[in-house]
Order: sequence, then C-alpha cells, then structure tokens
Amino acid sequence: MAGPESVKRSFGQIVYLKQLQTFLAIAECGSATKAAQVLRIVQPAISRQMRLLEDELGTSLFHRERTGMELTDAGRILLGHAKRVMRELDEARAQMHPAGSVVAGLVRIGMPASTCDLLAGELVATIKRRHPQVLMSLDSGYAGLLQSALIAGELDVAIINDPQPSPLIEAQYVLNEQLFLVGPANCGLTPDRAQPLSVLRGKALVLPAVPHAIRATVDHACASKNIELEVVAEVNSTQMQLSLVRHGVGWTVMPSAGISADLAQGLLSGAPLEGVTLQRHLALCLPMTRQISAATRCVTSALLELGELAVREGRWPGAKWVFSS
Repeated sequence: MAGPESVKRSFGQIVYLKQLQTFLAIAECGSATKAAQVLRIVQPAISRQMRLLEDELGTSLFHRERTGMELTDAGRILLGHAKRVMRELDEARAQMHPAGSVVAGLVRIGMPASTCDLLAGELVATIKRRHPQVLMSLDSGYAGLLQSALIAGELDVAIINDPQPSPLIEAQYVLNEQLFLVGPANCGLTPDRAQPLSVLRGKALVLPAVPHAIRATVDHACASKNIELEVVAEVNSTQMQLSLVRHGVGWTVMPSAGISADLAQGLLSGAPLEGVTLQRHLALCLPMTRQISAATRCVTSALLELGELAVREGRWPGAKWVFSS
C-alpha cells in the first residue's frame, strides 16, 4: 500500500501535468482569458496554475502585457519540452490499453470536403468492420475552421491543409497533393500530362472565395506570373464547384481528391498544374492537451492506411505520400 509521501508525490505529478496543459494553452491563445475558454475552466484557475508552475521552475514563462501574454526566453525553452512530455504521456496511455479489450466510443473526425469524397466512405466501412462499437462523427470544412474545432475540443482528430503552427496540436504531414485544372469531359485534360499555369489565362473560372487556402494559393501563384484571373463565380462548396463545371459555367482548380470519382466515370477531365507552389500539404492533427482515446487511435491508424493505399493504387492522382511511421 502506498504511503502518504508516495500519494503526495503522485498527486503533485498530476497537478504538474495540468500546469503544462495550461502553459501550452496560454502559449497558443496569447492570454489567460482565451486559454480558460479553450480548456473550459475559470480564468483565476488558469492564472493560479501558471503562478505555481513559475514558482516551481523559479522563472517567469510569460511577459504579461495589456495586449496579452508572450513567451519569455525560458518559456520558449519549456514549450518544446512540454509538447514532448504530453506526447510521450499519450503514447504511454496507448501502450497500457489492454490488447484484448473491446475498443468503443465516439470519434469526431474532420477533414477537407474533397478528402471526404475520397476517404470517408471507406473509413467508416473499415471501422465498422474492425471495431463495431466505435461510432464515428465526420465533419468537413476549411483548414482554419477545422483547426479551431480541434483546439476547442469539438474534434478528436483532423486532416488539415497546411495547419498553422500551434503548441496545442501535434501535426504530422502525410501527403502532398498537386492542384488540378478541371474542365469538361471532352476538353482533353489528362492526369498524366501537367499543364503550365499560363493555361488559366482567359479561362472562365469557378473558384472558392477568399480566404480559402486553395484560392489564396492560386491567387498568389498567378500574381507572381502576372496572370489575371477571370473568376465568374465564387463558391463555398466542393460539390458546387464541380456542378458548375459540369454545367459548362467554367473551369476550376481544386485538389485531385475531390474529382477522383468524376475522372474515373468520365464526367470531367483534369490535369495537374505545374509548380511546387501549386500544391496543398495535408497533415494529420491531434490535440496535445487531451488524452487520445484507443478508439481515436484506431480511426487514425485506419485513416493513414487508407490514404496511403489510395495513393499507391492511383486513386489519388497527383498525390505523393510523405508519412513514415
């Protein structure tokens, strides 16, 4: 039986981990008030946790200004160590999960709409077959919305296009994907023949509205080449983009994952656009401040497996798998 000192020491370690979670949240949000909202605890508790941590370490971790809180040099040093501690603790939890036990629970996953079209059906079917007691909730959206939802605890795992650096999430890049020019079925575009960016000049285009990441990528690339775009419609839906192209409204630029089915069925044609700047980079993102459940890890593993298989089998044109376990 553990003695009083052992119990006291264990309790202290638990408190210390909560302090690290609080530290990571403030580092991300830039203020104790915003961190309290993310962690769903009252602001005085946040401030107290930081005072205790700074007392324990014997140094200030933040510059406290009217406009917010910024990391000191000591805080920046702690940042990398804190992320590593939380990651290793999560890995230990996963290893301690009994191998023969039933995996169950709700897993909330988010990904871009185009990626949903390619992977969502297979992912749900695979998880249902392997882990029938795991319930999946899927959401699609733009990168910024998905990252905010992950940090806020509304998602358990997300595939995000070029996520913003954050101490609150662990981002592992898994895939680079060339953007495709998409047109009518009879326009002669083929996935094995890349097109120069200049092909966009003079074409009626259907594109996502600013600040969508794909739109920003296309705008920046064309501006650098002095190519003026003729945008005839701005949309906020992948399916709407494709529908307008099918109806002859114009051409579009989008990730190949979103048109894989249409290419296979001959409904549209597409070709990659040349240039490394015309890519999106997908990362698998997990929260650093919450325990990762066994169910979430099973879903994550299946997602990586299916994504790599889609690239290897040629069902994800223009994509390169970069993840290594």
